[in-house]
Amino acid sequence: SAALAIDQDSTGDVLTLTTGGNQFFTASYLGLMGIGSNFTPATALQVATSTSTQFATGYDTTNYLSFSTDSAGTTTLDAIGGQYASLAINDPLRIATSSAFALEVRALNSTNVLTVDTANSRIGVNDETPDYTLDITGDARFSSLVDASYLVATSTTATSTFAGGLTVQTEALVVQDDSGYTGFGTSTPSYLVDIDGSLRVGVQGDTTAHLLFADTSTNRIGIA
Repeated sequence: SAALAIDQDSTGDVLTLTTGGNQFFTASYLGLMGIGSNFTPATALQVATSTSTQFATGYDTTNYLSFSTDSAGTTTLDAIGGQYASLAINDPLRIATSSAFALEVRALNSTNVLTVDTANSRIGVNDETPDYTLDITGDARFSSLVDASYLVATSTTATSTFAGGLTVQTEALVVQDDSGYTGFGTSTPSYLVDIDGSLRVGVQGDTTAHLLFADTSTNRIGIA
């Protein structure tokens, strides 16, 4: 049998514990328990206190997970322990929120490193208000294939560098990565510059005049 049994058959608290006149534990007749200073619990277990760590679960007194909620309603989970103390989630993490931003990862200076905008289905890296599905402020590196319908380079000073070959519309422009040959109108250039089609070298600022013209339909070359 139990060493202590309390049978409450009416409304009111079943058990309260106090120290110095301050109530710090409450067990209500509804089966709800509260830990904190002079409050009535609203859930099965509720902890309410202004201390930095309000609830903790852990391996021992030096390795544990700390839970705390501040006056603004921000809840912080902090893995306390050695150098590599961390929070590991073994199953898929699903975040359901009515807020526009479901996830924010912040740096030590409180700026957002990662922002997930669920209202617009966007992810921002170093961008707190992403304008695109993936919006990155800063450098990015891809070690494999990037498949996109088109690319837009907006910098007027940067130089775009391609370490390998380049192909535009199958054979409109081809730069071979091994030989360095460039082909216009051919996918298999055999010379440093290989043109399969007519050629015109124009005069800067003049859309009609040209210095050199090669017409493949008549096999003629014109020099101004």
